[in-house]
Amino acid sequence: MWADSWLYAEAPKLEVEPWLAEKPDTEGKYILIKFWGAYCPPCRKMIPVLNKWHEKYEYDLAII
Repeated sequence: MWADSWLYAEAPKLEVEPWLAEKPDTEGKYILIKFWGAYCPPCRKMIPVLNKWHEKYEYDLAII
């Protein structure tokens, strides 16, 4: 089994209609898109981790 590598490739355009909060600044940053649900315990456990990443990598990483 294999998958195509998207490493270092230009990401497709992210279209969100509408944003629930202010649109994040993604210019020149890595983008992490995390899909989760409030009903999912492992997803909820990731929230503090994502918050720490946001604080630590604020200028290099956009977490959506």
